[in-house]
Amino acid sequence: MRFKTAFSASAIVVASLFGMTQSANAADSYIFGYSNLNAGNRLNVNGSTFLSTIDSGWYNNSGAHDPSNTNYIVGACCGASEFRNWFVFDISGLTSPVSSLSFDLYSYSVTLTSGNYYVNDVSTSISSLVGGTGGLSAFNDLGTGSNYGFNFYQSGTDSNQFHTISLNSAAVSSLNTSIASNAGTWALGGAFAAGNVPVPPISPVPETETYAMLIAGLGLMGAIARRRKLKRAAV
Repeated sequence: MRFKTAFSASAIVVASLFGMTQSANAADSYIFGYSNLNAGNRLNVNGSTFLSTIDSGWYNNSGAHDPSNTNYIVGACCGASEFRNWFVFDISGLTSPVSSLSFDLYSYSVTLTSGNYYVNDVSTSISSLVGGTGGLSAFNDLGTGSNYGFNFYQSGTDSNQFHTISLNSAAVSSLNTSIASNAGTWALGGAFAAGNVPVPPISPVPETETYAMLIAGLGLMGAIARRRKLKRAAV
């Protein structure tokens, strides 16, 4: 993976990051190690339109990011730091409505353990994100907010291959909003949580339509119960 010395605590850490003299730290648990801007990393829009990433990168838990570094490592690395990543897409050629989305993403190195990679929304301005000025707030943003989907990775089987991550209705809605506002670019953020089983994110609050269907169903059940009660009373 490619990191700059400006964000390294010591020459030993730098050597470890570049893979020059040391093996991975025993506490390391990451995916997308040794990654870079990959033309195969792309959004699949409506099953027919493909948008490759135009930029990618990471922020670590000290708020650091090197704008020239397109490595998108995510997880724990270097004995102390946690990394979260982001991807930017040129959406200037898209028109609404978008109805379905998925994200093809190359895994590169998956190290030491398994876990879930969560794709999230990005509220940080894209100019700040890619410019390296997002700081700690950008790092926090990439691991929080609205969840768009997830994928489970294992070190023994999932390195150096493409995985397709299905993106949900929240992602579709966000992209349509960005298209309608002529945003020009759109971003995804991501965070990694180690573990040995695939665990989906917490279910979102049901949408209005879901509540309406639930209420209608309860009303129908109540009507049936009342009808049965009246029949019994008439006998």
